[in-house]
Amino acid sequence: MPSPCALLRETRNLKSSTCAMKNSNEPSLGRAPRAYKTNELLDFMLLYAKQYLASGGPTSRLEESLHQVGVKHGRLTEVFATPTGVFVSLQDEARLEDPRTSLVRLRDTGTDLGRLCKLEHVYTDIVEGRISLRAGLETIKNPIITRPLYKMWHSAAAALFAGFAISFNPYHHVRAAL
Repeated sequence: MPSPCALLRETRNLKSSTCAMKNSNEPSLGRAPRAYKTNELLDFMLLYAKQYLASGGPTSRLEESLHQVGVKHGRLTEVFATPTGVFVSLQDEARLEDPRTSLVRLRDTGTDLGRLCKLEHVYTDIVEGRISLRAGLETIKNPIITRPLYKMWHSAAAALFAGFAISFNPYHHVRAAL
């Protein structure tokens, strides 16, 4: 009897191949040439995962995204993500390299939808073959993506002014029940 991981892997492969057959106008998730070592792919996946989770991205979407990148580059991929960390396991399908498993842990998270959008664009470009994995790694290392859009004191001042403006709304009377 096949293991649950093998069944899950077969199910994912069937889903991607049937989707590609149904609509040929969509970009396929075919295999990329084996140009990258497992370590390079793992470095990209861990940095992407760390920034994605730190920006407030959902873990289920991260797991699926990393799985697709691994399959695209010819690796058997297993991903387990939590809001504070992610495990990634890669194995070369041809078994030319040893399997690798790594963990990245986050301490600080927040919500940065702008950075999530930028990371999603990098992911889409890699999966559709518009940029290489190395170019994607350099893009997500870029300080423009990693730094916050607003400084902390800007956000605090905006929250203060918004709260002040709401408190003086003449049409909003809070009645306390005794």
